[in-house]
Amino acid sequence: MSSPSPGITVEYYGRLTAATGSSREILTDSDINNVSELIEYIGNKYDIENSLEGCVAAVNDQLSSADTALHNGDVVALLPPVSGGAADAPLHLTEAVLDVEQLVADTADERCGALVVFGGTVRNENEDQPVRGMSYTAHHKLASEAIARIEAEALQQFDIHQCRCIHRIGELALGDLSVVVVVRAAHRGPAFEAARWAIDTIKAQAAIWKEEHYVSGSSTFLDGTALKTP
Repeated sequence: MSSPSPGITVEYYGRLTAATGSSREILTDSDINNVSELIEYIGNKYDIENSLEGCVAAVNDQLSSADTALHNGDVVALLPPVSGGAADAPLHLTEAVLDVEQLVADTADERCGALVVFGGTVRNENEDQPVRGMSYTAHHKLASEAIARIEAEALQQFDIHQCRCIHRIGELALGDLSVVVVVRAAHRGPAFEAARWAIDTIKAQAAIWKEEHYVSGSSTFLDGTALKTP
């Protein structure tokens, strides 16, 4: 049996990659007992206390509270507020161009007289700054689980028969689809309501971050919503 990896591995997402200048590091020389102490340590090490506001941690791919104990070999993902590849069944994240026609075909249902398709695209301006593109990154496991959960909750909360959601990650150009939600129901009212709820909830709960790239050459991670811990 192999021995545990030394120290605590810390993974950075969203704006924290820019703030720390890294996406991953291993801490071997610090006396850190729990998540709260880890966040304080990182804040002091990089002088980024403000960037850590609203951040939560996933310890070994599980969202965790501030007092969760940490041990040698743990992998801790630090997740800033989300601004919303790896394949699941069904697929929820992909680097490929989103295929709306395929999603519509996959959800075909003769019980349904209403079909609502929502697509989010990269626009060319935000807050008076010309935009040239967008980068999306994600914690694959947590984001996929969140989107799957949102699909299931939509089926429970609304009078619908089908709900499929898929989000693209990677580098996107102007006009590219970043997310698609497809809902089918017997009637249009519940279909519209469910689609609106699904996209709003994805943007609030899925561990996905977006970085806008401007014509000026600068870029920034957009502010978002803090993830909820247990």
